[in-house]
Amino acid sequence: AFDGDLQAVKAWLEKGYYLDSVDSHDHTALSEAACNGHADLVAFLVAQGADPNILSDVGRSPLFRAAYNGHNEVVRLLLESGADPSLKTNDREGPFDVAKDEETQQLIANFPPSETAAAMQQRKDFLQKKLEERIVTQADRESLAREQIKDELVKLTIDGDLDGLKGKLDDLVREAEASPKERPRGTAEVRDNRGCTLLHLAVQHNHLEIANMLLTHNNPKHDDEEEEEEDRDMSEAERRVYKSTVNGRDGKGWNTAAVAVFHDNAGMLKLLLDHGANPTVANSYGKCALDLAQPELDAALNVMKERPECLQVLTEWQADGAPAAQGGGG
Repeated sequence: AFDGDLQAVKAWLEKGYYLDSVDSHDHTALSEAACNGHADLVAFLVAQGADPNILSDVGRSPLFRAAYNGHNEVVRLLLESGADPSLKTNDREGPFDVAKDEETQQLIANFPPSETAAAMQQRKDFLQKKLEERIVTQADRESLAREQIKDELVKLTIDGDLDGLKGKLDDLVREAEASPKERPRGTAEVRDNRGCTLLHLAVQHNHLEIANMLLTHNNPKHDDEEEEEEDRDMSEAERRVYKSTVNGRDGKGWNTAAVAVFHDNAGMLKLLLDHGANPTVANSYGKCALDLAQPELDAALNVMKERPECLQVLTEWQADGAPAAQGGGG
């Protein structure tokens, strides 16, 4: 995809490779093609149902990368395919902010939001139809239902919809209680395509209320505002559905504390530490939350990146004798 080799990409897909596979920086084939201005490959990938809104490890979308490099034909293709121009990077920059020139900015600014929404829905319907075409057995139907439940839980979490998420989890509890011999069809521990649980996603998007709910539901004694719930009975199904592991790792070994520091969310970091998050757990790159909090040089921008509030939270945690990190979490 980086080289614009359409035939090679087709060959890999014919062998069964996942359309939205990512590299070590979470770049998809679509993102690489967009970054390098390969309009024919971009057109092919979006026609196959490639997701134009998958973000890299630093939050850059395919549209962001195309706009940065001034690939206007690709920018137009992505917008017409449902690319969301409102998505921001970890540094709070969007495609418009980094657009190479005024023409690129105008393309982004003048594209109707209603058309973006319509294109996103069209893509969703297209993928749904492809899924349904492959359904043959009851097992296929059950697998699809679980996948749809997972997608709904992930979306509710990313959107910060606390009431909607709790309502869906409660529905899953009731369903599981009605069929106690079956495993719940969805839980807080479902994982997106990057291996992130709902807690990871709440931390990443700084949804403090959702993170608090996930951390305290099965451990109400941690929640000072809900003391009256301390002694309430809880079914096994409810415990399984709401279980959230504070030190669970995503697909690249990041635990929630490291994610909080990476996104410079000090309030979230403190909440996690209070519930047993361990900031010494290293990810696949050998970095832990304590490492990420240290000042470092951003080679691309030639500036020092600092996270003083997160560093202060971790310094206080160490000064207190690291009481919260028990290594397990859950």
